[in-house]
Amino acid sequence: FDFVHFQPALPFAILATVLGLGSLGVLGRLGFIGIYSLILAWWLVIFYKGHLGDRVISFDSETKALAVKIREYTDPGDKIFVFGAQPHLYQMSDTLPAGDIFVFQFPWFYRVAEGRILVGIIKDNPMIIISDRTTKIEDQKITDFGKSIDQYINKNYEKIDNVGTAAILRRKS
Repeated sequence: FDFVHFQPALPFAILATVLGLGSLGVLGRLGFIGIYSLILAWWLVIFYKGHLGDRVISFDSETKALAVKIREYTDPGDKIFVFGAQPHLYQMSDTLPAGDIFVFQFPWFYRVAEGRILVGIIKDNPMIIISDRTTKIEDQKITDFGKSIDQYINKNYEKIDNVGTAAILRRKS
């Protein structure tokens, strides 16, 4: 479960907090704000101790190594396609998605957007595609719910390198 699903409740939590504070007396409000400030300071110290510095904690070493490899094969602003691997690879490698369309690779999104994505890949004909055919989402293999894209990639691209389970593919001549 992703905590982003709590985001729609944020305005209601703010309204409830303001109404709750309004019903307290002056001393109650000051006490609440004081306790809240102490807890906030405590958690901010913990957060910043873990997040300051030059280390990247959002991605594993394989993803970072894959981004470095992509940079070796591309120039900044080049169009590539990432199939089944981390979508952050576009930003991490300073590249753009082929067809100027980006959709998270979930089965329910691909049902709607797979055709447009394939048209974008064919139109832009990227030199490099990153493909991780082992990816599963909700127990569905990406090669099953992205079948037409997978077939196009297999027909028109060849493997030149890999990092972990992700293959770096180059367009066939």
